[in-house]
Amino acid sequence: MLLHSLIEFLTIAMAIAIFMVAWNARYYIGNNYLLLLGIAYFFVAILDSFALISHPDLDIFHCSSRNVTAQLWIAARLIEAISLLLASQFVCRPIPVKIFSWGYTAIAGLLVWTIALPNLFPGCYFSGTNIPTTFAAASQLTLILMLAAAAGQFFRQRRYLHPQISRYLQGAILLTILSESAALFLSNNEMLIDRPLHIGGHVLKFFSYYFIYKAIVKIGLSQPYHLLFKDLKKREEELSLAYQLQEERVQERTQQLQSSNQNLKREIQRRKQLEADLSASQQRLENILESLDDVVWSAEVENNSVEGITIGKLLYISHAVERIYGYTPETFQKNPCLWLQTIHPEDQEWVRQYQKIFLALGKKELEYRIIKSNGQVCWIRDRSYLIFDEAGNPVRLDGIATDITPQKQAELDRIASFKEVADIKFALDRAAIVAIFDTQGTITYVNDKLCEISQYERSQLLGSSYEKIVQLDTSSRKTCQEILAWLHGGKVWHGEIQGIAKDGSLYWVDTTLVPFTNSRGEPYQYLAIQYDISDRKRAEQELQREAFYDRLTQLANRVSFQHQLEKALQQNSGNIQNRFAVFSLDLDEFKVINESLGHNIGDRLLVDFSQRLLSCLSNNDLLARLGGDEFAILAKSARTHADTQKLANCIHQTLTAPFYIEGYQVFSTTSIGIVFSDRYTQADAMIRDADIAMHQAKENGKASHAIFDRKMRDRILNRIELENSLRQALDREEFQLYYQPIVALDTGRIAGFEALVRWQHPQRGLISPSEFIPLAEHTGLIVPLGMWILGEACWQLQKWQSKFRRPCVDPQTFAISVNLSPKQFSQPRLLEKIDYILYETGLQSHNLKLEITESALIENTTAALHLLSALKQRNIRLSIDDFGTGYSSFSYLHNFPLDTLKIDRSFTQRLGKTNNQQEIVKAIVNLAHNLNMEVIAEGVETRTQQEYLQQLKCEYGQGYYFSRPLSAQQAEKLLDSCPVW
Repeated sequence: MLLHSLIEFLTIAMAIAIFMVAWNARYYIGNNYLLLLGIAYFFVAILDSFALISHPDLDIFHCSSRNVTAQLWIAARLIEAISLLLASQFVCRPIPVKIFSWGYTAIAGLLVWTIALPNLFPGCYFSGTNIPTTFAAASQLTLILMLAAAAGQFFRQRRYLHPQISRYLQGAILLTILSESAALFLSNNEMLIDRPLHIGGHVLKFFSYYFIYKAIVKIGLSQPYHLLFKDLKKREEELSLAYQLQEERVQERTQQLQSSNQNLKREIQRRKQLEADLSASQQRLENILESLDDVVWSAEVENNSVEGITIGKLLYISHAVERIYGYTPETFQKNPCLWLQTIHPEDQEWVRQYQKIFLALGKKELEYRIIKSNGQVCWIRDRSYLIFDEAGNPVRLDGIATDITPQKQAELDRIASFKEVADIKFALDRAAIVAIFDTQGTITYVNDKLCEISQYERSQLLGSSYEKIVQLDTSSRKTCQEILAWLHGGKVWHGEIQGIAKDGSLYWVDTTLVPFTNSRGEPYQYLAIQYDISDRKRAEQELQREAFYDRLTQLANRVSFQHQLEKALQQNSGNIQNRFAVFSLDLDEFKVINESLGHNIGDRLLVDFSQRLLSCLSNNDLLARLGGDEFAILAKSARTHADTQKLANCIHQTLTAPFYIEGYQVFSTTSIGIVFSDRYTQADAMIRDADIAMHQAKENGKASHAIFDRKMRDRILNRIELENSLRQALDREEFQLYYQPIVALDTGRIAGFEALVRWQHPQRGLISPSEFIPLAEHTGLIVPLGMWILGEACWQLQKWQSKFRRPCVDPQTFAISVNLSPKQFSQPRLLEKIDYILYETGLQSHNLKLEITESALIENTTAALHLLSALKQRNIRLSIDDFGTGYSSFSYLHNFPLDTLKIDRSFTQRLGKTNNQQEIVKAIVNLAHNLNMEVIAEGVETRTQQEYLQQLKCEYGQGYYFSRPLSAQQAEKLLDSCPVW
């Protein structure tokens, strides 16, 4: 606010200067458009003054408001814009008197309206906010348009203006437009006076006033003086010419009278000698005067009864005038009144009044300001004396002018320093907590804010120890002693101190302690400037807690756990006594619980799970939630395998009881990975290996734990390497299809093939599907791989159908079986892709059989039913693969349009060994037949198994008894032999 007020004050002063120059020079201005501007800026200064003192932040008037300030401000800008627009219309012609009359009337009305009747003026801010109204923004835009019109008119009239004046006027309007544009930009935001853009707008307004001032000075002062100077120059030339003519006449007369002047030679020589002596004496006197820093002058006197004593012809002036006034002695010789014209406008009037009583006093000694030729303001002491003749009439005026600017500036600096100290004290008492205490710590001064925050009365604090309001424990006393030692050295201390209020509550203050030193540099008292930062400290503590603790479980988070683990590893440093273990835990099937029962139940489960884990830990152990359902334990108490086994068993045991959450009974287990701190220096590496062990435990089965060894890491690295190779294998055509015959058990002939993929790795050779198919499922690569298998298998069957005929290949019943993975089954455009493959290969849809696992069907039964129905409409045969291995095998068979049921090899291979297995297979076959489904038995390896399946009327068999999986060429040879089993 201080900067804003200062700039606004300077702008008002400049507007008044415009008016004074225009008014004083009104007789010299050829056209009166600049006088119009001068008068208009006078009223602008009045409105701006009211706007400044009415600002609510200055708190001068109780009725102050931002609306009143804005109304006065808009009125001032309106007068400014209208005056510039009118002035631009009358550059080359006089302004009619009625324009002035109307203008004065309008301005007077506007002044009354805005100053006396502000409530009738439209509101400029929305109620309760600093946001300008539409009226304020529209007013600013209108002002900008008016100023732009004035600038355009001045540009068109530039040929009638002096170039420099034209530039001043157009520059002033441009700066005003920029100032208004800044205000208009801020109209979409809260117009805060301390914003840089707002301050910049006021600075631009000041310089626009300055350019108007320069234009008026150019026309009202500079040009008349330049004309006067030219006239004086002309008169001087005329006098010089007359002098030359007179000299010629004198020379002629001298020649005529030369003979008669011989008698006068001695007299002339004597006079020349006297003149030389006088000249030498005058030269010595002049040298003495020129050596002085003061201006010494002497002038004739003109006695004017109205103006008092005025200076006539200047008889002498020293060259010091050029240093003090900035003008040469010749300039003063030509214009003896120049001394009065250089007086500062604010001092001219009273100096003129004093000049009127000069005759009665006979002398004067004044101190006033002058403006040098370069615009610099200086203070001078003017001492003048009247010289009278014998009759008592003034005949000469002698004077000395001394530059006293340094003395005046020192005096002003002292006054300013006193005011600055008072202002600083005023500001500190209102913005900060202030206290002063002596070197013994005794409080000698406190302000109201300290009394308020400490809850003590002023009388209770004065004379007491500063430690009374500072929270001191053992460590802080030590800190306090260090602070005092620092202050005794005369240094400023800054830091944060915790204070204690009268009621025992604590608060934090940002503190700066400043020592006051004597002439020997020794502190004699200290000033404490403090700011209440209690809210910030509380926010920092809350942020620190959020940064290091999990919001849901209130456990340490990953960052905190990692930090504590780093510290434990540093303390370990290979010492077996400091050995510890890290547990990585993951809730089994948490995703199923979260998605089926809801995230609120899942969150409650995580909280209850963490509480059960804490019950198994010692005080030195640390439990953290790393994210999701992933937890970690820094088990400092677990130094041996027995310790970790005991802790893991405790965790598993505590999870055997169900969780009761919002009416639900939830059972949950956890998989635990364990790693010891041996050979570890980095927390990341230890957490990583514990996580690897946890995943190994999860693969081993639910509710299990595993201790990390290097083989686990090697398997992970091998898996990563295999995954990278798998991503490139399809592009490199490293996959091959093998075909295993499916035999009709009633005829013993081949009824079709199952397409099985193999990976021929360039370095590792043939890789088993059991190794890379799960990886492809995990990475999603099974989708493009599955589509490739489907296309290749359809193309191969179409080729065989065109080559072989009955009885080896029956076009109506011979089928190719292709497995669909669960990820493929959930693809949104699966039907389109299958249709495209059948179209491209030309294979009939009834020759394609898709094998689907139980898990793919039960994950989303509604979507599965919709997709299977669509496939069935296309006459594609459907088979359920690995039947009997799922946990809900019999519950969905009657819901889906399936054609074939494949008995898993685990049942087929045990046929003939136990009656139970035979009864299970028999039950499956009967179930399928009752549902109008055919049966394929996988894993047939003996004649006995084939015969038993034939007895059960199982339609098809598949296994090594008939043939191993064959390459396309081998399968083609098998078809060519047309075998019968």
